[in-house]
Amino acid sequence: MDAKISKAFDTAQDVSKQLLTLAAGIVVVTITFFSDFGKHAPSAAKELLFVAWLLYTISIIGGIGTLQTLAGNLQHGHLDIYKGNTKLCSIVQYVTFVVALVLTVVAGALTWL
Repeated sequence: MDAKISKAFDTAQDVSKQLLTLAAGIVVVTITFFSDFGKHAPSAAKELLFVAWLLYTISIIGGIGTLQTLAGNLQHGHLDIYKGNTKLCSIVQYVTFVVALVLTVVAGALTWL
């Protein structure tokens, strides 16, 4: 396999792993400290945080799908990180992560205002 293609697969895998780690970490931290700020949070903030948790979960599933499709594509000799199945999973992972992050920040802002 070409070194350039190998580097592309490694980079795509690393980015997906980092987003997986961040999504899982944010969920764990917000759930851990929910009892501290949840008592005083308005219902809108709680609802936003719940939606964010769902989106983080979808992001995690998308990340697992991305890693699986990268491995499957390599196994079958499809040396393209932009193959449809991988692209779809990674778009799901990225978009849901970003939206969940925004919702988490907004929920935090509503709580502390």
